[in-house]
Amino acid sequence: MAELVDALDLGSSVFDVRVRVSSSALQSLLLAIACHQAGQIRPVDRLTSSALFFCHLSLVVSPAILGPVPTETLRQQQIQQLLATRQCPGCNLSDTDLRGRNLERVDLRASTLVRAGLTYVNLSAANLTAANLTAARLSHANLSDSNLSGALLTDAQMENADLTGANLSRSQLVWAKLRGANLAGATLKKANLSNTLLKNANLTEASLVGANLQNASLTNAFVANADLSRANLRGANLSGTDLSRANLCGATMSDGTLSDRGCKEESEPQRSRSPNLIERASRQGALKLLLFF
Repeated sequence: MAELVDALDLGSSVFDVRVRVSSSALQSLLLAIACHQAGQIRPVDRLTSSALFFCHLSLVVSPAILGPVPTETLRQQQIQQLLATRQCPGCNLSDTDLRGRNLERVDLRASTLVRAGLTYVNLSAANLTAANLTAARLSHANLSDSNLSGALLTDAQMENADLTGANLSRSQLVWAKLRGANLAGATLKKANLSNTLLKNANLTEASLVGANLQNASLTNAFVANADLSRANLRGANLSGTDLSRANLCGATMSDGTLSDRGCKEESEPQRSRSPNLIERASRQGALKLLLFF
């Protein structure tokens, strides 16, 4: 269960002990014994990224022979797992180059893909719930019908990405670059899009209910039939954007005013049904009177 590997050089007073075990409790015990036998005089350091421990007897440290499992090795193992099984929830794939890969329907829930290279990748129908994609490069990526709810996409580069039908509810898209992205039919309820670049983006029939678009750039964006009710557009750049067909009921506009556009349209069906209810009640009352006599 345990393997002790030592490097001993009495001439230079270098002594390093490596302990590799499967149990954290056993690790501590074996390390204490090893360091005690070696005359340990300094607190034990622990390399938390792997089951490796070492102790020092002098001012000389030799970490090269003790290093944890290399991050790159672990990353490559997780990439192979992802490609073979299409499942890698919770994996750390930061700084990984996956450009052009076909990752359709993969499971990357709660995974870490910080600064990952994902340009032209196919992530359609992928599960990226609560994934960390901070500063990820997703330009021209296919994310249609993907689940990105609760994902971190701060400062992500998503120019010309396909996000049609994607679920981005409660996602963090602060400072993200979505120039020319296709978000038609996407769900962005309560998403944080503050300072986001959405120039020339397609938001046709997208749901942005309660979304934060403060200081966002929506220049020449397409928002026909988009639902922006209760959205925060304070300070947003809306130049060249036609909002005439968007639902802005309760939305805070760029100048801080509250919009009621769309609210009246929602109340019309209720008013149109009222006469029918009254007529029905009148008929029922008349019928009761006839039966009584």
